[in-house]
Amino acid sequence: MAWGFFRTRRNAPDPHLTLWWQDANASLLRPTRAALDELRPRLVPPDNIDERERQEEALEALMRLCDAQETGTLPVLDTQHRVIGSDVCHFMAPVSAPDHGDASGKLFLTSQRVIFAGGASIAWPWHRVRRAIRHDRDVVFEGGDALMLRLRCNTYGDAAMAAMLSERLSRR
Repeated sequence: MAWGFFRTRRNAPDPHLTLWWQDANASLLRPTRAALDELRPRLVPPDNIDERERQEEALEALMRLCDAQETGTLPVLDTQHRVIGSDVCHFMAPVSAPDHGDASGKLFLTSQRVIFAGGASIAWPWHRVRRAIRHDRDVVFEGGDALMLRLRCNTYGDAAMAAMLSERLSRR
């Protein structure tokens, strides 16, 4: 019993850090420049290198989302990848698929579908995607009949953009 108490007290999360991430994640769902201004001064000190880098990466993601909202249009990327076909490509990022043997590949969001091009390609038309959820650097695409595809992006920015664009594309 004493060990459990000691362990809990010793590993108790920093409440300021927990609150920062709660606020950051809420801001990534509803990005605003004001949220950037509010979160930036609350970064952990530079001596906490790993956490500081994670937080700065989250702020960069928030900035990308704000920029994308302000343009109001879907980006159009020029790609010659064979899986795209005649679709218009709106997003492309390197990803891994942790639920598929950690296969690496690329995520494409096109006018017609979400595509994971790895060892084998997985493609879902937008009408099959019920929602796209970002969790840290993962994007989870949920489909009908309990179908799910989880892809891990290299950055929070890629994951946040993929989730936001997927929501926009699946509603069209």
